[in-house]
Amino acid sequence: MELLIQGKKQEIEHDFAHSMTMKDLIKYIGETHVLKGKEDAFTKAGTICPGILVIVNGSDWEVMDELDYQLENDDVVEFISTLHGG
Repeated sequence: MELLIQGKKQEIEHDFAHSMTMKDLIKYIGETHVLKGKEDAFTKAGTICPGILVIVNGSDWEVMDELDYQLENDDVVEFISTLHGG
């Protein structure tokens, strides 16, 4: 994942003026933090690419409504790539 966002781990803190779902957050990160030309390695068809785990507050997002999960203040969202070179 670090290769997609300028080669370093990033903490993104942002105070959004309106409520936001995971779908909104993924779009925001894809548009503002992913390197140009690498967007397809992060998202496809409006969701996260296969091989990227999404963890929200220590839990897999699959048990939390995935794209429809309504983010709350102080939520911690992590994107972890399960793919590696060989």
